[in-house]
Amino acid sequence: MNHPWYAATVVNLHIDNHSRIVGRDMTEDELFTLFRNLDVDMIQVSAYGNQGTELTYPSERLPGLRHPELEGYDMVGRFAAAVKRAGKRFFIYINTRGLALDREHPGWVQLDENGKGSDFKGGNDMCARPTADGSGYLERILIPLLEELTERYDPDGFWIDGDHARYPACYCPNCRAAWRIAGGPGDPPGVPGGDVYRRWMRLELDRRDEGKRLMAAAVHRVKPDALYCSNHGWRNTYTASRRNIDPRSGPEWADYPSADLSHGDSIAQTRLMAMGLSAEEETAHDIMHLTAARIARRKFLQQGALTLASGSPWFLWGGSTFVDNPADQANVRLCVDFARTRQPALGGDSASPIAVLTSETAWVEQWLD
Repeated sequence: MNHPWYAATVVNLHIDNHSRIVGRDMTEDELFTLFRNLDVDMIQVSAYGNQGTELTYPSERLPGLRHPELEGYDMVGRFAAAVKRAGKRFFIYINTRGLALDREHPGWVQLDENGKGSDFKGGNDMCARPTADGSGYLERILIPLLEELTERYDPDGFWIDGDHARYPACYCPNCRAAWRIAGGPGDPPGVPGGDVYRRWMRLELDRRDEGKRLMAAAVHRVKPDALYCSNHGWRNTYTASRRNIDPRSGPEWADYPSADLSHGDSIAQTRLMAMGLSAEEETAHDIMHLTAARIARRKFLQQGALTLASGSPWFLWGGSTFVDNPADQANVRLCVDFARTRQPALGGDSASPIAVLTSETAWVEQWLD
């Protein structure tokens, strides 16, 4: 187990602001009071959202990603100071999708076998696999970003989102060049079947893993005991697209697996992921759920019960408006109390998993009513 302290946590908080500037009107003391009175073990805030064009702190290494609304405010710095003063572990969220970078960097866009990008929310996902000459998205943005954040804010860990949006095989110019460098015959095959196709898929899987390894190495090079985690990176037994299922256990450099199950049929997803993650007896793992005010409380409490029963810490996605929305704060406190009440039944000498569950039958009946 790389980091037993994380496996021993029970409930943690993610403030999902992406690149939204939050907390500007709150002093460090006000944030400190909010966090001190919240019985979670770790609090995470975003430095880099899925658009990929804006940072929530003033960067020296990536000045081109300056947020127009930052105006001298160091959001990551203020949250880091308040969280640490409150006695909590501090994590940083970054999203690797880079959806709004496609116009400035068309050569970075990941492409399917037909040469098309993901076309998600008006943008396209970037390819985060390594490049032979160091000119790609991974080397130009993601690695410098992780190094700078680790050096400047001394976080306890990173939770990296968006890796699950990588294609199993990418046909961008960089990936095609990697196929030729590896001695692949002709163009990379686009039709499944045969040894050549399997060789191509293996190469792309290895290169996708290598991109993640290089991100983890960027963190560990600066702070060896900081945690690196890729959302849905490993032990991923359910995705809505069915394209990126990856049930493998993570390698040694991936400190723990995690899964955000806040979308779609999240109850069914939680059952499947809890079963997959419960096999990870030698490492920490967690499951995340959205607890924002628009979600039925009985639903996210049932998701939390399934998560805790599997041996995972419960990671609460408190909503992007958590710091200034009393309703979102109330839901997080409800979930924290729910988890802490059940804490005696958890851990190495756990009681029966049923001890932490709510009545699913009763929940379904209430929902149908």
